[in-house]
Amino acid sequence: MTTEFTALSDEQVDRLSNWLDEHAINHMGMNLEALDGYMTALVLSPEPVPFEEWEPIIWGENAANVDADVRRQAQDLLTLHLESVRERVAHDAESIPEELTPLMWLPDEEDFNNAEADSIEAGGDWARGFFTGIGLRETQWDAWLESYDFVEEIFLYMDQLESGEVMDMDNPVAAGTPVSFKERMEIIAALPTMLRDLAQLRDKEAAAKVLQ
Repeated sequence: MTTEFTALSDEQVDRLSNWLDEHAINHMGMNLEALDGYMTALVLSPEPVPFEEWEPIIWGENAANVDADVRRQAQDLLTLHLESVRERVAHDAESIPEELTPLMWLPDEEDFNNAEADSIEAGGDWARGFFTGIGLRETQWDAWLESYDFVEEIFLYMDQLESGEVMDMDNPVAAGTPVSFKERMEIIAALPTMLRDLAQLRDKEAAAKVLQ
């Protein structure tokens, strides 16, 4: 029996990526990878964020100037992708279907052991998009950070992808240690499990609110 997913087709991914390239990237907006991280944070958010609040941020300073038809067509793809992200976060690293893996640029396999590999910022844009989404409900996410150690651990991994450094938590003002390409790939491989854990927390917290 074949399971059907709502993931964007390759053609739809290319179309959305091209719109972002044309209308967003040069205007402090998002590329496709950042968009995927951003929408993942929206799906996991402790509090729902309405479309009217999060959609303009994708286009950056150009939001008011994007062709209305492009923006309308993009909304359809964004809505579809949001559903695929909802499906994604129900899986861990062992069970996630390939169709639902994060939209993230990774180098070709032959480049993995390249001497320059440590300069490749794999996952950096994705993490930046994720933290942009976090910022829309920062107070609520901070409450989770204060209450759950595993959330803080996940955020530290995300920060390593974004900043490229491992910070010394005992001496935050000290220079960080560079994150190697191997370490980046290990974080990316574990990402689905981290997202699944956050989704389970979201559902637990939502159920607790209903019982209050």
